[in-house]
Amino acid sequence: GKRGNPVLWDRRFFPEMAGLAGDVGARHLIGQYEDLVVEVAFADTAPALDIDTPDDLAAARATASPPSTDAENGSP
Repeated sequence: GKRGNPVLWDRRFFPEMAGLAGDVGARHLIGQYEDLVVEVAFADTAPALDIDTPDDLAAARATASPPSTDAENGSP
């Protein structure tokens, strides 16, 4: 498979990540801590969003569809 987003981080990495700049992100941390990396396979191969900043998150929220309810799915 191919590594990609989403990448979920344990909070112990937040201080080190807070000092990063540019769009390279924390990719080097994955290599540095490769023994802690857990890869999870996804059936959906659609590209995931890369959310690095509060503005990225706001843009993703603006384009996301609201979750469907059981009633909308035809479930009782």
